[in-house]
Amino acid sequence: DKSAPVVSLVSVTPTLIEPGETVTVTWSVAAPSGLDPYGGETVTKVYSLGTASSASNYEDVTRISGDRYDGVYQVQLQVFGSNGTNNLRIWARDNLDNSSFTTFKDQLEIVSG
Repeated sequence: DKSAPVVSLVSVTPTLIEPGETVTVTWSVAAPSGLDPYGGETVTKVYSLGTASSASNYEDVTRISGDRYDGVYQVQLQVFGSNGTNNLRIWARDNLDNSSFTTFKDQLEIVSG
């Protein structure tokens, strides 16, 4: 299996924030060989949203349904950044070291006051 995990966006809520507010990101990952387990955590994370990202050791990401072959994941991030729209990038790696970066354009707008 040389195919990378397939990442699909479920939701970003809220989609309009002020800097420093918390955003919940929910996404799904399908990987026929299963996502790589790293220290008991599954290897998928928000790589970037504004200036925020998931923890490098994945402990802030929770699988809320499914399994490591086809699951739904969620993280809460405190997001800072400049005013305007922000892209979301999600990363995932499977058991066979196939990995993917998936970008979802214009998922969050940051506004000041």
